[in-house]
Amino acid sequence: MTRRTACIALATVLLATQAHGGELATFSFTIDGDRFTYADAVRTFSGRFHAPTGSVRVGALVLDHGQGGTPASFPNWSTFASWGVVLVAPELTHIAGGETAPATTGHAAENLARGVACVRALQSLAFVDPARIGFFGHSKGAYAAIGQVSALGGEVRVAAMTAGGVVPDTFGAAQAAPTHTESAGVTAPFLMLHGSIDDAVPPARSLDFSQRLDAAGVPNVRHVYDVSSLAPGVQHNFHQDPTINGDLVARLHAWYAQWGLFGDAEIALFGDGFEAPSAN
Repeated sequence: MTRRTACIALATVLLATQAHGGELATFSFTIDGDRFTYADAVRTFSGRFHAPTGSVRVGALVLDHGQGGTPASFPNWSTFASWGVVLVAPELTHIAGGETAPATTGHAAENLARGVACVRALQSLAFVDPARIGFFGHSKGAYAAIGQVSALGGEVRVAAMTAGGVVPDTFGAAQAAPTHTESAGVTAPFLMLHGSIDDAVPPARSLDFSQRLDAAGVPNVRHVYDVSSLAPGVQHNFHQDPTINGDLVARLHAWYAQWGLFGDAEIALFGDGFEAPSAN
């Protein structure tokens, strides 16, 4: 029996057991091929799912898409799947055809709840190591990921983002970006990748986040790509540049490996061109 078949057969039983802990009401997590549906008394949402074959417990990544994106079109999905971890990509409020207003996208209450729900579902699966759950998000998905990682605290092993960051509390809470206070719970080591020019998410926002993590003693690396020669849209979505994307996925893999997402056997040191933790 493959891991995915086992998941389909056992998910309902495992999640019903999880609900007895009292933290959440009873919920279901149903997998149908490469799709999942989560449902509880408050919300129902779907997304994309991947589980590697094998019989050992593995780590897992929650993947948060950007504005107008979808789990089905998540960049580098096949590369992430090749890393031997479970992937869960929820549909967020700012999915294609969905919400666009700042207050209801990115780090919105519903997206926060969906990220936490995904982690609760992963923690219930026998083939997922609950001590090895990580996050990745891009753009408004990065905003969502920061808020989710902050809310989950020590339950997240490691996190990374592209084109994201935080804003001062004076901006108010009705923003797509999380505020300083809303991001203060982050304890997971965090990798930040940003373009040198970004009209959608100013690079100063990831610098601000990095500096705040430095002050809190949270390991982090921030790397800025020179995107001055790229078209404006690609400056923000710099994964669309093949050369940058190749470097980007290498940095992500090294970061996740360094902080144990793949298990002790694959703890990796940074190779040439990778900064030490807390470098800006």
